[in-house]
Amino acid sequence: FSIDHWGWTAAPSSVPRLSARSPGFAEVFYTDYSARSRPVVLDYLMDGWPAASQWTPSFFAHGRWSDIDVEVASWANGGGDWTQHGSYTSVKLGDFAKQVVASDHKDEAAGKGKDLWSDAAGKGEAGRSKGRGEQYLQEDMSFLDEIADIDVGGSLAPALPFALFPFKDYYATETAFFLGPKNAVTGLHYDADGALLHQLSGTKRVWLFPPHARQWLYPISKFNLGAELSAIDPTGGRPGVDADRFPLFSHTTELVVDVHSGSVLFIPPGWWHAVKSLNASVSVALRSYTRCQRSSD
Repeated sequence: FSIDHWGWTAAPSSVPRLSARSPGFAEVFYTDYSARSRPVVLDYLMDGWPAASQWTPSFFAHGRWSDIDVEVASWANGGGDWTQHGSYTSVKLGDFAKQVVASDHKDEAAGKGKDLWSDAAGKGEAGRSKGRGEQYLQEDMSFLDEIADIDVGGSLAPALPFALFPFKDYYATETAFFLGPKNAVTGLHYDADGALLHQLSGTKRVWLFPPHARQWLYPISKFNLGAELSAIDPTGGRPGVDADRFPLFSHTTELVVDVHSGSVLFIPPGWWHAVKSLNASVSVALRSYTRCQRSSD
Protein backbone atom coordinates (compact mmCIF):
# COMPACT_ATOMS: atom_id res chain seq x y z
CA PHE A 1 0.00 0.00 0.00
CA SER A 2 1.38 3.43 -0.96
CA ILE A 3 -0.07 6.82 -0.19
CA ASP A 4 1.10 7.87 -3.67
CA HIS A 5 -1.63 5.62 -5.13
CA TRP A 6 -4.20 6.03 -2.37
CA GLY A 7 -7.48 4.79 -3.81
CA TRP A 8 -6.68 6.53 -7.08
CA THR A 9 -7.45 4.84 -10.36
CA ALA A 10 -7.30 7.40 -13.20
CA ALA A 11 -7.02 11.16 -13.30
CA PRO A 12 -10.19 13.00 -14.29
CA SER A 13 -9.73 15.91 -16.71
CA SER A 14 -12.08 18.18 -14.77
CA VAL A 15 -14.11 18.21 -11.59
CA PRO A 16 -17.65 16.95 -12.35
CA ARG A 17 -20.86 18.10 -10.71
CA LEU A 18 -23.55 15.99 -9.09
CA SER A 19 -26.99 17.13 -7.98
CA ALA A 20 -28.13 15.99 -4.55
CA ARG A 21 -31.66 16.14 -5.97
CA SER A 22 -30.93 13.45 -8.55
CA PRO A 23 -32.37 9.95 -8.07
CA GLY A 24 -30.10 7.65 -6.11
CA PHE A 25 -27.76 10.52 -5.25
CA ALA A 26 -26.23 8.94 -2.13
CA GLU A 27 -25.42 5.64 -3.82
CA VAL A 28 -23.98 7.37 -6.90
CA PHE A 29 -21.93 9.65 -4.67
CA TYR A 30 -20.38 6.75 -2.80
CA THR A 31 -19.93 4.37 -5.74
CA ASP A 32 -18.72 6.77 -8.43
CA TYR A 33 -16.77 9.29 -6.37
CA SER A 34 -15.96 8.40 -2.77
CA ALA A 35 -15.09 4.77 -3.42
CA ARG A 36 -13.06 5.75 -6.49
CA SER A 37 -11.31 8.65 -4.73
CA ARG A 38 -12.53 11.28 -7.16
CA PRO A 39 -13.43 14.88 -6.33
CA VAL A 40 -16.87 16.19 -7.23
CA VAL A 41 -18.88 19.39 -6.76
CA LEU A 42 -22.23 18.67 -5.12
CA ASP A 43 -25.15 20.95 -5.84
CA TYR A 44 -28.20 21.29 -3.57
CA LEU A 45 -26.64 19.24 -0.76
CA MET A 46 -27.35 22.09 1.65
CA ASP A 47 -31.07 22.33 0.85
CA GLY A 48 -32.91 23.08 4.08
CA TRP A 49 -29.79 24.09 6.02
CA PRO A 50 -30.48 27.56 7.54
CA ALA A 51 -26.81 28.53 7.51
CA ALA A 52 -26.72 28.17 3.72
CA SER A 53 -28.91 31.25 3.35
CA GLN A 54 -27.92 33.16 6.49
CA TRP A 55 -24.19 32.83 7.07
CA THR A 56 -22.48 35.73 5.31
CA PRO A 57 -19.66 37.94 6.66
CA SER A 58 -22.28 40.59 7.43
CA PHE A 59 -24.26 38.07 9.48
CA PHE A 60 -21.29 37.59 11.83
CA ALA A 61 -20.48 41.31 12.00
CA HIS A 62 -23.46 41.94 14.27
CA GLY A 63 -25.69 40.00 16.63
CA ARG A 64 -25.25 37.52 19.41
CA TRP A 65 -21.95 36.00 18.24
CA SER A 66 -20.10 39.23 17.52
CA ASP A 67 -18.44 39.21 20.97
CA ILE A 68 -16.94 35.73 20.58
CA ASP A 69 -13.13 35.77 20.73
CA VAL A 70 -11.48 34.18 17.69
CA GLU A 71 -7.90 33.83 16.49
CA VAL A 72 -7.12 35.12 13.02
CA ALA A 73 -4.02 34.01 11.13
CA SER A 74 -1.63 36.14 9.13
CA TRP A 75 0.86 34.25 6.97
CA ALA A 76 4.06 35.53 5.43
CA ASN A 77 4.12 35.62 1.64
CA GLY A 78 0.35 35.61 1.34
CA GLY A 79 -0.45 32.30 3.02
CA GLY A 80 0.48 29.98 0.18
CA ASP A 81 4.07 29.38 1.31
CA TRP A 82 4.04 26.94 4.23
CA THR A 83 7.81 27.33 4.69
CA GLN A 84 7.25 30.84 6.03
CA HIS A 85 6.06 31.71 9.53
CA GLY A 86 2.58 32.82 10.44
CA SER A 87 1.20 34.62 13.46
CA TYR A 88 -2.14 34.81 15.22
CA THR A 89 -4.08 37.60 16.86
CA SER A 90 -7.12 37.30 19.13
CA VAL A 91 -9.98 39.60 18.09
CA LYS A 92 -13.75 39.81 18.44
CA LEU A 93 -15.60 37.95 15.72
CA GLY A 94 -17.77 40.99 14.98
CA ASP A 95 -14.76 43.27 14.50
CA PHE A 96 -13.06 40.80 12.19
CA ALA A 97 -16.25 40.18 10.20
CA LYS A 98 -16.64 43.93 9.66
CA GLN A 99 -13.10 44.05 8.31
CA VAL A 100 -13.91 41.18 5.94
CA VAL A 101 -17.00 42.99 4.66
CA ALA A 102 -14.91 46.11 4.09
CA SER A 103 -12.36 44.08 2.13
CA ASP A 104 -14.90 43.65 -0.66
CA HIS A 105 -15.29 47.43 -0.88
CA LYS A 106 -11.73 48.64 -0.45
CA ASP A 107 -12.05 51.48 -2.94
CA GLU A 108 -15.02 53.02 -1.16
CA ALA A 109 -13.61 52.27 2.31
CA ALA A 110 -10.09 53.60 1.61
CA GLY A 111 -9.18 56.22 4.15
CA LYS A 112 -12.46 55.92 6.03
CA GLY A 113 -12.88 54.59 9.52
CA LYS A 114 -10.41 52.80 11.75
CA ASP A 115 -8.33 49.88 10.53
CA LEU A 116 -8.62 46.98 12.97
CA TRP A 117 -5.12 45.85 12.01
CA SER A 118 -3.43 49.15 12.82
CA ASP A 119 -4.17 48.36 16.46
CA ALA A 120 -3.17 44.72 16.04
CA ALA A 121 0.21 45.74 14.63
CA GLY A 122 1.00 47.51 17.87
CA LYS A 123 0.17 44.44 19.96
CA GLY A 124 1.85 41.67 17.99
CA GLU A 125 2.84 40.49 14.55
CA ALA A 126 -0.58 40.13 12.99
CA GLY A 127 -0.94 43.69 11.71
CA ARG A 128 -0.69 44.35 8.00
CA SER A 129 2.90 44.48 6.85
CA LYS A 130 4.85 43.99 3.68
CA GLY A 131 4.73 40.41 2.46
CA ARG A 132 1.89 39.32 4.73
CA GLY A 133 -1.30 37.90 3.36
CA GLU A 134 -4.85 38.71 4.26
CA GLN A 135 -5.90 37.94 7.82
CA TYR A 136 -7.94 34.76 7.94
CA LEU A 137 -10.13 32.98 10.48
CA GLN A 138 -8.82 29.65 9.31
CA GLU A 139 -9.89 26.17 10.30
CA ASP A 140 -11.48 27.07 13.63
CA MET A 141 -12.58 23.72 15.02
CA SER A 142 -14.22 24.98 18.21
CA PHE A 143 -16.35 27.80 16.81
CA LEU A 144 -19.30 25.64 15.83
CA ASP A 145 -19.42 24.14 19.32
CA GLU A 146 -19.81 27.64 20.73
CA ILE A 147 -22.89 28.31 18.61
CA ALA A 148 -24.39 24.83 18.83
CA ASP A 149 -27.93 26.21 18.93
CA ILE A 150 -27.74 26.30 15.12
CA ASP A 151 -28.19 22.84 13.67
CA VAL A 152 -24.90 22.60 11.82
CA GLY A 153 -25.31 18.91 11.01
CA GLY A 154 -28.79 19.43 9.65
CA SER A 155 -29.34 18.02 6.20
CA LEU A 156 -25.66 17.06 5.84
CA ALA A 157 -25.41 14.25 8.35
CA PRO A 158 -27.65 11.78 6.50
CA ALA A 159 -25.38 11.94 3.43
CA LEU A 160 -22.11 11.35 5.23
CA PRO A 161 -22.23 7.54 5.56
CA PHE A 162 -22.68 7.27 1.80
CA ALA A 163 -20.28 10.08 0.98
CA LEU A 164 -17.26 8.90 2.90
CA PHE A 165 -17.86 5.42 4.29
CA PRO A 166 -20.49 2.79 3.47
CA PHE A 167 -21.38 1.98 7.06
CA LYS A 168 -22.77 4.52 9.52
CA ASP A 169 -20.98 3.16 12.57
CA TYR A 170 -17.63 3.32 10.76
CA TYR A 171 -17.10 7.08 10.79
CA ALA A 172 -16.84 10.09 13.05
CA THR A 173 -16.80 13.69 11.93
CA GLU A 174 -15.34 17.06 12.89
CA THR A 175 -16.11 20.55 11.62
CA ALA A 176 -13.86 23.47 10.74
CA PHE A 177 -15.06 27.05 10.22
CA PHE A 178 -13.49 29.55 7.79
CA LEU A 179 -14.17 33.27 7.45
CA GLY A 180 -11.91 35.48 5.37
CA PRO A 181 -11.55 38.28 2.85
CA LYS A 182 -10.67 38.22 -0.81
CA ASN A 183 -7.26 36.63 -1.46
CA ALA A 184 -7.18 34.66 1.81
CA VAL A 185 -5.20 31.51 1.05
CA THR A 186 -4.81 28.03 2.50
CA GLY A 187 -1.55 26.58 1.20
CA LEU A 188 -1.10 23.30 -0.66
CA HIS A 189 -1.47 20.23 1.56
CA TYR A 190 -3.21 16.91 1.85
CA ASP A 191 -5.34 15.42 4.63
CA ALA A 192 -5.51 11.75 5.51
CA ASP A 193 -9.30 11.99 5.78
CA GLY A 194 -11.99 12.90 3.28
CA ALA A 195 -13.60 16.33 3.46
CA LEU A 196 -16.74 18.12 2.34
CA LEU A 197 -16.08 21.83 1.84
CA HIS A 198 -19.40 23.67 2.15
CA GLN A 199 -19.31 27.12 0.57
CA LEU A 200 -21.88 29.18 2.44
CA SER A 201 -21.00 32.63 1.08
CA GLY A 202 -18.66 33.88 -1.61
CA THR A 203 -16.51 31.84 -3.99
CA LYS A 204 -13.34 29.85 -3.43
CA ARG A 205 -10.95 28.60 -6.10
CA VAL A 206 -9.45 25.20 -5.34
CA TRP A 207 -6.36 23.63 -6.90
CA LEU A 208 -6.41 19.82 -6.70
CA PHE A 209 -3.62 17.29 -7.32
CA PRO A 210 -4.13 13.51 -7.07
CA PRO A 211 -2.27 11.53 -4.39
CA HIS A 212 0.37 10.14 -6.76
CA ALA A 213 1.52 13.71 -7.53
CA ARG A 214 3.19 13.85 -4.11
CA GLN A 215 6.53 12.89 -5.68
CA TRP A 216 6.49 16.18 -7.64
CA LEU A 217 5.04 18.52 -4.99
CA TYR A 218 8.06 18.91 -2.68
CA PRO A 219 6.58 17.91 0.71
CA ILE A 220 8.22 19.61 3.67
CA SER A 221 8.91 18.32 7.16
CA LYS A 222 6.47 20.79 8.72
CA PHE A 223 2.94 19.56 9.51
CA ASN A 224 -0.24 21.51 10.26
CA LEU A 225 -2.98 19.80 12.28
CA GLY A 226 -1.78 16.45 10.95
CA ALA A 227 -1.75 17.54 7.30
CA GLU A 228 1.37 17.09 5.16
CA LEU A 229 2.38 20.39 3.55
CA SER A 230 4.00 21.32 0.23
CA ALA A 231 6.64 23.97 -0.41
CA ILE A 232 4.84 24.93 -3.64
CA ASP A 233 2.21 27.66 -3.92
CA PRO A 234 0.05 27.03 -7.02
CA THR A 235 -2.45 29.80 -6.26
CA GLY A 236 -0.61 32.34 -8.40
CA GLY A 237 -0.72 30.09 -11.46
CA ARG A 238 2.05 28.01 -13.00
CA PRO A 239 4.14 31.03 -14.04
CA GLY A 240 4.35 31.92 -10.36
CA VAL A 241 6.08 28.64 -9.42
CA ASP A 242 9.88 28.85 -9.54
CA ALA A 243 10.87 26.27 -12.18
CA ASP A 244 14.52 26.31 -11.11
CA ARG A 245 13.65 25.61 -7.49
CA PHE A 246 10.85 23.13 -8.26
CA PRO A 247 11.68 21.46 -11.60
CA LEU A 248 9.60 18.33 -10.90
CA PHE A 249 6.42 20.40 -10.61
CA SER A 250 6.25 20.43 -14.42
CA HIS A 251 5.21 16.75 -14.27
CA THR A 252 1.97 17.56 -12.45
CA THR A 253 -1.46 18.26 -13.86
CA GLU A 254 -3.84 20.06 -11.56
CA LEU A 255 -7.60 20.39 -11.52
CA VAL A 256 -8.88 23.89 -10.82
CA VAL A 257 -12.48 24.44 -9.75
CA ASP A 258 -14.43 27.43 -8.45
CA VAL A 259 -16.79 26.52 -5.60
CA HIS A 260 -19.62 29.02 -5.46
CA SER A 261 -22.01 29.87 -2.66
CA GLY A 262 -24.45 27.01 -2.13
CA SER A 263 -22.16 24.27 -3.48
CA VAL A 264 -20.09 21.61 -1.73
CA LEU A 265 -16.74 20.21 -2.88
CA PHE A 266 -15.86 16.63 -1.98
CA ILE A 267 -12.09 16.29 -1.51
CA PRO A 268 -11.11 12.61 -1.25
CA PRO A 269 -8.46 11.40 1.22
CA GLY A 270 -4.92 12.01 0.06
CA TRP A 271 -5.74 14.62 -2.58
CA TRP A 272 -3.49 17.66 -2.36
CA HIS A 273 -5.35 20.96 -2.41
CA ALA A 274 -4.79 24.70 -2.08
CA VAL A 275 -7.62 27.19 -1.66
CA LYS A 276 -7.98 30.91 -2.40
CA SER A 277 -10.98 33.13 -1.65
CA LEU A 278 -12.06 35.12 -4.71
CA ASN A 279 -14.15 37.41 -2.51
CA ALA A 280 -15.30 37.64 1.10
CA SER A 281 -16.09 34.07 2.05
CA VAL A 282 -17.66 31.82 4.69
CA SER A 283 -17.08 28.07 4.57
CA VAL A 284 -17.52 25.01 6.75
CA ALA A 285 -15.52 21.83 6.20
CA LEU A 286 -16.78 18.49 7.48
CA ARG A 287 -14.10 15.84 7.74
CA SER A 288 -14.58 12.19 8.46
CA TYR A 289 -12.43 9.67 10.30
CA THR A 290 -12.76 6.00 11.04
CA ARG A 291 -13.57 5.28 14.67
CA CYS A 292 -10.08 3.82 15.00
CA GLN A 293 -8.45 7.04 13.76
CA ARG A 294 -10.49 9.16 16.13
CA SER A 295 -9.75 6.97 19.18
CA SER A 296 -6.02 7.19 18.47
CA ASP A 297 -5.97 11.04 18.61
